Amino acid sequence: MKKILIAEDDKFLASAYKLKLVKVGFEIQIAGDGNEALEILKTFIPDLMLFDLVMPVKDGFATLEEVRKLPEFKDIPILVASNLG
Repeated sequence: MKKILIAEDDKFLASAYKLKLVKVGFEIQIAGDGNEALEILKTFIPDLMLFDLVMPVKDGFATLEEVRKLPEFKDIPILVASNLG
């Protein structure tokens, strides 16, 4: 089963992503901020990561920078999304 980590602080949007992706066969982990995403990555190796840019505590930019420094995640695609107007 393919795995996706979603870092999204908007609970409604995160739930919508999860509902749709689980329905088509993905295993999903959701983090509410960048720090939580980094904690999840200690035990969950995704095939794809989806990061919101604007999150509390640690935003998507900082999280992306940290993840790209870790050799075990260098080849995992990361989608960056935001609902900014």
